[in-house]
Amino acid sequence: MRVVDRRSFLARMGMGLSVLPTLFVEHPRARAATSPRRLICVALTGGHVAASWRPRAGRLSDRPLPTSLSPLSPHADRLLILPALANPAVPSCAATCAAGYLSLWNGLDGSAAGAGGATVDQLIGRHLVGSPGGLPASGTRATLPLAVRAGVGPTAPVEDRRAFWSAPGAPVEPIGDPQAAYHELFGRPAATAETQRLLARGKSILDYLDGNLKSFARRLGNEDRQRIEKHAASVRSLETALATPACSSASGFTSPALDLRDPRAYVRAFDLHMRVAVMALSCDVTPVVTLQLSGATGADVDVGFLAGDRAPKRLWSDVVAGDVTWHRRLDDWLMERLVGLLGDLESTTDPLTIRTLGQDTIVVWGNATRAARGSGAVGSVMIAARHHFGTGRCLDDPGLTLPTLHAELATAFALPSHPFGAGAQSLR
Repeated sequence: MRVVDRRSFLARMGMGLSVLPTLFVEHPRARAATSPRRLICVALTGGHVAASWRPRAGRLSDRPLPTSLSPLSPHADRLLILPALANPAVPSCAATCAAGYLSLWNGLDGSAAGAGGATVDQLIGRHLVGSPGGLPASGTRATLPLAVRAGVGPTAPVEDRRAFWSAPGAPVEPIGDPQAAYHELFGRPAATAETQRLLARGKSILDYLDGNLKSFARRLGNEDRQRIEKHAASVRSLETALATPACSSASGFTSPALDLRDPRAYVRAFDLHMRVAVMALSCDVTPVVTLQLSGATGADVDVGFLAGDRAPKRLWSDVVAGDVTWHRRLDDWLMERLVGLLGDLESTTDPLTIRTLGQDTIVVWGNATRAARGSGAVGSVMIAARHHFGTGRCLDDPGLTLPTLHAELATAFALPSHPFGAGAQSLR
């Protein structure tokens, strides 16, 4: 008898991968995870304002967190803050530290873009899906690369928008449109008369399966039925937020309502990307998500949205040379978004293990910057984890480097080999 995996089955039925969790519901098994199962890497540039962001070394519970970090207080016990990891690939920075951004996720060679080879996210993703090429027959992606882009102007060259690499000189091109990311991951229902009728009425792809899902749910216990209903509500909510357009007979779908040419769309694009990322992880479509919040110099982001619609254009700048007041506002806003991401992970259940995504996901927030004018590149890193790392503290050790961190990430995910050298026991 030929075995058809669940993703191929759904693709043939035209259902879309967003119904994957319903296939687990009859035989879920709660189990304690001994290692992380998912990774989120967030890349940005410019650093943080030390006076309002950088905590003192030691236990985070010993004193109140700095102003910008204070929203993260409820999550302090799972945070490891590494404020200045040296990037040996970039021993000195010029006017900006773009090279530090381009080598942030391997720290091995900053001589040219991507010279250091595959970044840690790629190696971990390939390992977790069991395929050196990153895409096994089951259709699970090794990584989902996303980028928040809105109102990008000519000041940001394409090469400066790359942070993740699949091989030396081979950039991973991120998806900038949240709706495009959703459709690429979860697909669309088969173009039948029935599905076109539902889509034309603004319905969800789950309405295509509405009768079958209800019939299936009636045969389950209360707990499993509630899980199906919760997942379906999440899918519908995300589709509504994405403003899934009506179906047209010519192309199947019209243009999305989100205008990414408008710099003010950055906030909405950011939030939608976060929701797509959590949905992708919960549906087991990928084990690794990468999210770029800016390019290498920050010249592709207008942070005027922080002061309202009529604010003058202000680019996301290096904190060493830029406007500290505006950068502090940006820090505050970013930390609130990180709180939202951690909360979403904690409230979303893994249908296979009956654990929350927060329990089995490591989040790495990496900010490429420089300690001072003319100094070498450093990475200001925050880790949210319940595995492997010694959390609840700020570790300010000048001997730690980005490759050291990546070696520990590789160890946490049980990679059999990696190029990052030795890890550090102090991170555990």
